[in-house]
Amino acid sequence: MSLKISDTSYRVGFDFETTGVDAYNDVPVSYAMTTQRIANGLSTFVDRVSFVNPGRPIPAGAAAVHGITDFMVADAPGLHESALSVRDQIFTLWADGGVLVGMNLVYDLTMLDSICRRQGIEGLRGLDLGPIADIYVLDKAVDRYRKGKRNLSSLCEHYGVTITNAHTAEADTQASLEVLDAMIGRLPEVANLETSQINGQLAAWHRESSQSLSEYFAKNGKNPIDPRQFAWPLYEL
Repeated sequence: MSLKISDTSYRVGFDFETTGVDAYNDVPVSYAMTTQRIANGLSTFVDRVSFVNPGRPIPAGAAAVHGITDFMVADAPGLHESALSVRDQIFTLWADGGVLVGMNLVYDLTMLDSICRRQGIEGLRGLDLGPIADIYVLDKAVDRYRKGKRNLSSLCEHYGVTITNAHTAEADTQASLEVLDAMIGRLPEVANLETSQINGQLAAWHRESSQSLSEYFAKNGKNPIDPRQFAWPLYEL
């Protein structure tokens, strides 16, 4: 049954902290899945957080951002176990009628799919994916002329959400859920999105935005965006 996103009562925020910014080749060092249940206008949040042993050294630059070191993940589950767990949790969420929420989720989902394929696990491509509310795509589409940055901290500031311990997976997932709540309260274009149509609409918005930005970069002598990254919620191979 399709609902307006504003009427959904079961949402899960998802986020990876990773070894780098390459969605195809970098890997997670931690993940969080924060469940939000909404009843009588009130939300409860429950975090599930896990370190991931990436099977490779964590670059110093990445560790400086999220604070996760090789020592911290030494005894954590590896990529196969972690990818399978995350994948199964996401599909269980959708089977139960929930919505996946996050910030720039095309990056996290492409990384998850890439790891699954390398680990011999069925990934996400070619499957019927459930509703995904990506606050980065939503914000760019419905408030496209607002000046300033579009990172999670900036969105939290704009939508009046307090975020502590930014760049930890659990903080980022709850912040994403609260930003979506604020968007629903402020922006009818978001509140009235149907869960059965949200993925198609966000894919179209993301492609339009990416193509426009890529043309702007090329016109100003910068490298254009990789056309594979015009796709959403998974970059093309």
